[in-house]
Amino acid sequence: INAEYGVIISQEAPDEANPGKTKSEQKKFWWFGGGIDLTPVYPKKHQVIAFHKHMKKVCERNHQNYLDYKDACDKYFFLKHRGEMRGVGGIFFDHLNTTSTQKTKRQLLDFIIDVGMSFNDLYRPFLVDNKALVASHDMREFQLFRRSRYVEFNLLYDRGTLFGLQSQGRVESILMSMPATAKWRYNWSPPAVPEGNPEQELVTYYLQPQNWADMPDIIQSENPTSSNQVSRTPSFLPFAVPAIIFGFLLLLDRK
Repeated sequence: INAEYGVIISQEAPDEANPGKTKSEQKKFWWFGGGIDLTPVYPKKHQVIAFHKHMKKVCERNHQNYLDYKDACDKYFFLKHRGEMRGVGGIFFDHLNTTSTQKTKRQLLDFIIDVGMSFNDLYRPFLVDNKALVASHDMREFQLFRRSRYVEFNLLYDRGTLFGLQSQGRVESILMSMPATAKWRYNWSPPAVPEGNPEQELVTYYLQPQNWADMPDIIQSENPTSSNQVSRTPSFLPFAVPAIIFGFLLLLDRK
């Protein structure tokens, strides 16, 4: 799970018509931005559905539009050169302020806090359900291969990474979300076999936009012949995203 939240405060540039305007007279701009998304390697469908339903509830109780934020997340975390999403999505928002949302600062801050405080409830099921599972060598190799997609997104599209590098910030801090290990395979894709396999299904189904929150709940003991289960190997892996970023900057504009 990757989660990032922040508030940006920007000072208005000096007015060319009034270059003598003091700093205190310059207008300040602020907005909230961030989100939370899930990047599994061997997903379990009932967990993905539960994750999105939880995020929908958080948005609805704060009078925020879950569908807008989900759509923004699907588009933002899409690797154009690969034709696939980075993961199974979540929510993503930017430039939330009183003008764009008709909400007060307090209401927007409460929403950000609510999303942040949901992290334990969102992540705990993956730890509890998957902590005792053992992955095969092939599953580990596929995880390393999928991590290369994570690297590609961070270096090519991630706004925070690009902003940090362009502003000549501390490189080690900017790249802290990168996986420690990753692998690339030349022109490789999961083999298509008649009986199907979880690696192929990840790309063809899970990494394409789905209306997860509208799907019916699935009990944990899924049918092994369901769309995300095959008999040859467990169809999940402990969610080992190499780094969990939880930037939570609460720097409010005080007047």
